[in-house]
Amino acid sequence: MNNKLYTLLVASLACSMYAGTDTAPQNEQDQVMVLTVDLQNDFCQEPDPIPTRVKERRLFFFSREKTVNIQTGPGALAVPGTDEQYKKAVINFMAKLRERNFRIGHTQDWHTSDNISFASNPRWKAQDKKAFDQVTTPNGQDQTLWPNHCVQGTHGAEFIRGVYQKGDLVQQKGQDPKIDSYSGFDDNAGNDTGLDAKLRAAQINTLIIFGLATDYCDNFTMDGSLKRGNKTHFVLNLSRGITRDGSIAALLNRQKYALENERIFTVSYLTDANDGMTEEEVQAFEKAGVNVQRAKTDEFLKRFSPRTASSLTQRIK
Repeated sequence: MNNKLYTLLVASLACSMYAGTDTAPQNEQDQVMVLTVDLQNDFCQEPDPIPTRVKERRLFFFSREKTVNIQTGPGALAVPGTDEQYKKAVINFMAKLRERNFRIGHTQDWHTSDNISFASNPRWKAQDKKAFDQVTTPNGQDQTLWPNHCVQGTHGAEFIRGVYQKGDLVQQKGQDPKIDSYSGFDDNAGNDTGLDAKLRAAQINTLIIFGLATDYCDNFTMDGSLKRGNKTHFVLNLSRGITRDGSIAALLNRQKYALENERIFTVSYLTDANDGMTEEEVQAFEKAGVNVQRAKTDEFLKRFSPRTASSLTQRIK
């Protein structure tokens, strides 16, 4: 057996061992970042209440102002399963990450009110199109039409409380009104967002990814990560998908890509997260062929112990 063939065989065996598992070894060169995907109010069934100043009537003609929290109902594009239990599990996980000095980044949908992906866009209204219809945009992109969501400066575009902290990296996406953007790395026309350059500058080569939604923005962000050679680790039960079938298909595709291209990709289920995902749901992924590895949170995080306590402090616009 010649050296070239031997090298290819060893690489193939290593890839088959670790693609779709969470036992991939970390080494001294690994630089890890946790990247949350679009953990924003408009994607939650129970978004954060809006603090609002109201006047409280007192004796006679006296009154005073106080702040009350007003619940607004489901987010504009709420993903199934994003209730208070899910949000609490995410916030608890974020707290554990910060205790361990993990570097943390976030993608954030940041649309203009006339984004081409919105069913309310005049082009689609003139054609009597509605949310969730399939169209082709003027630049030739296949596009699902969505309700208006995550519009710049609105409550719906804000991160759910407890996710973002000053000093975290934030990659906003979807600002171009002519193009939607699912991935944190590229918009839907393939234009680079700038996230990769920031990760490279910080020498990040390993991403732990979770958020909303598994079959859309999580999926495309994982795809962008893998194609750039990053070790990519997905936390299943701290994420939610629009549909189960779509989420399964997304993870199978990422698993297949990792195997065929000698990349490391894992899917993990945190057994103590108490996020509300049922055993039946997890088994549906496993039965379909997704290699889901189970671990307690502390055990999972020990595999990615940060080499330093430093954090990125640059906010990406």
